[in-house]
Amino acid sequence: MECYQLDCLQEELGNKNSKLMSITMLGVQNNTFLKKIKDAVSDIDGQSPVIKQQVQRIVKDIERQLNDQSGWDNFAEHFNNTCNGFFDRLIEKHPKLTNSDLRLCAYIRLNLSTKEIASLMNVSSSSVEMAKYRLRKKLELDESIALPYYLTEVIATLKSFVND
Repeated sequence: MECYQLDCLQEELGNKNSKLMSITMLGVQNNTFLKKIKDAVSDIDGQSPVIKQQVQRIVKDIERQLNDQSGWDNFAEHFNNTCNGFFDRLIEKHPKLTNSDLRLCAYIRLNLSTKEIASLMNVSSSSVEMAKYRLRKKLELDESIALPYYLTEVIATLKSFVND
């Protein structure tokens, strides 16, 4: 009976992880699409002031949507539940992390590429690389420890030490 329950729990966790990745990748695709639309609209050369004003308004609306953080709260809650309190453990060990740092940690934990993270955060790839560098410093990681390893293995094992 216990093996069956364990199998069910593992299957449920796998389903939650798949759903989380699907939601994340949908966000990457949406942001990439919005950026393409923004670039195309920005290239419209309107002769009249009315057309220029409409183009500027559309570009601002797209930028507002790209920078909207409302979906992050839902994602963070779902991610924290799926990953057994990942944010709670991370904040407990590193209380000075900002919301942006936590967001980056979640995306790294999901094994997203720098380009995918950049799309989700609406920044350049070089900005993501710099953010990763700063994050390593905040976490006080030795150069021999890979950031994804630390976030998947070390933070995950913190729970077992706390519960023992």
